[in-house]
Amino acid sequence: MTKFFIDRSTKKVGSRPRVWTMVNNGKPNGSTLSSKEFHEANCSEGMMRILSSNGYTKEMGQGDFSYNTNSPTEWTYPIPNSIRESLFVELCGKKP
Repeated sequence: MTKFFIDRSTKKVGSRPRVWTMVNNGKPNGSTLSSKEFHEANCSEGMMRILSSNGYTKEMGQGDFSYNTNSPTEWTYPIPNSIRESLFVELCGKKP
């Protein structure tokens, strides 16, 4: 079972709040068992993107890197009733 964690201690506020998250995949995705992602929300536009992402060979962000991406993704609208929509609400205090 996949588990999703929000590290509220890393939350930055403002018009484009940011936060780190971690996902435990439950089952390996290739060599990746967990990943950490740095998300940014555009509260006024209702969109989100990932600024950086790191994959790990063990759960809870442990083990060796399986991948590292430091290029921001394109801005996208969160899918209704998804984890990303819940994260948007956490960051912006409202639905997109």
